[in-house]
Parts: sequence; structure tokens; C-alpha cells
Amino acid sequence: MSGKVCKGVITMDPIFINVKLGKCDVCNKSVYKVDGIQVDYRIIHEHCFKCACCSQSLQKGDISRDNLLQNEYGLSCFCRDHMLLSTSEKTEQLVKMGRKKRKNHQ
Repeated sequence: MSGKVCKGVITMDPIFINVKLGKCDVCNKSVYKVDGIQVDYRIIHEHCFKCACCSQSLQKGDISRDNLLQNEYGLSCFCRDHMLLSTSEKTEQLVKMGRKKRKNHQ
């Protein structure tokens, strides 16, 4: 890791912080190395890693994903309280939370 030392403080070189990883599979906005994480081989913002129904922050290994919603809504992860809902109930919750379908599925 490259950095500069200023009075005992290490600061990251902007060239490494601003590395673009691609588009977030949840919100479809650009993800940079400083705020991106990988979930199930997909890149997302750390702040987008939350339950699609209740917005509760999630931890890796403690989630469920609905593959049937993937194409329409992108990566949709669910907490323990919402992982057992049917796909139609999850879709209803996504709409209530203001999640929009991806442009190619409207």
C-alpha cells in the first residue's frame, strides 16, 4: 500500500482511493475501491449492503439473496427476519422502500 507520512500520520495516495471498481449492483452508481465490497462475486457500496426490506445493515455470511429478483432489481439481500418471505412479498416490500426496477426491465 502506497502512502505518504506526514507528522506520523499515514495518508492514502488519491490514486489508490479513486480506483473505480465498476457499478454497484444495488444502486447502479460507480463504486470506488475506498467504499466498495464484494458480495457473492458482485461489487457494491458498503452502505448499500443492507436488507432490501427494512434497510438493516448486514454482515457477510448472515444474509439471504433472492435470485428471482436479481434481474429486475439488482442484488437484493435480506436479513434473517425477511429472508423467508415469498418473492412476491419481497417485491411488494421493495416497491414500498422505493426501489425501482432496472431500466431494461420497466
